[in-house]
Amino acid sequence: MVDERQTVRQVLDSLLDKSHCGYSPDWSLVETINELQMERVFEDHENLVENLLNWTRDSQNRLMFTERIEKYAVFKNPQNYLLGRKETCEMTERNKEALLEECFGGTSVSVPEMEGVLWLKEDGKKSWKKRYFLLRASGIYYVPKGKAKASRDLVCFLQLDHVNVYFGQDYKSKYKAPTDYCMVLKV
Repeated sequence: MVDERQTVRQVLDSLLDKSHCGYSPDWSLVETINELQMERVFEDHENLVENLLNWTRDSQNRLMFTERIEKYAVFKNPQNYLLGRKETCEMTERNKEALLEECFGGTSVSVPEMEGVLWLKEDGKKSWKKRYFLLRASGIYYVPKGKAKASRDLVCFLQLDHVNVYFGQDYKSKYKAPTDYCMVLKV
């Protein structure tokens, strides 16, 4: 039984106590949506019941209790996620802590600005198009075809309020994705 006020972390602690798995921060609750072939790891602070209430009554969705090493990977090796490809290297623990403090510490949390090419499949379209995207604190933006990377030309793709990031599974065969590595942004 899960109390409607419990966070994912509280549910995980209860499951770990009952299953005698041994404590590890990598234990996770993973939501899978089979119909759309996507999954996501619930964050520890989320309310579990609120998320499950979003499921339809006859849903085939599943909730799995499993270990996922990627759950806290950004905190274990922040250089792999917060630095450019050229700067990624082995870092001392002290340097990792400094990098995390720079991005997530202090009174205001700063979003690292990232940019690069992503493949996009728009609603109703059959083909995937390359677009140049920029991650900003206010959202995700892209550069329309034939435009420069100037701020005035950017188009807001998605504001980051109340967005869940899912991993696409086998999108290459089902949706003819150009790569096996897909993410789904669900509002």
